[in-house]
Amino acid sequence: MRLRRHGSLTEEIVIESRIAVLMRREKTSEVAKRFGVPYNALYNAIRGWTWKHIQMPTEKTGVA
Repeated sequence: MRLRRHGSLTEEIVIESRIAVLMRREKTSEVAKRFGVPYNALYNAIRGWTWKHIQMPTEKTGVA
């Protein structure tokens, strides 16, 4: 899979972050620090306001 990069985010970071925040209930600020990315950029990606081409994780699989 070819990773797309928008600023400091990659598809891989967006997927992992969505799982961490939406499924495991980790704090967005802690996930942003762990990946070294801006909080606002990650927050928008997790909520699906940006990175819309990446599917949201499902409860059954936990992956996009």
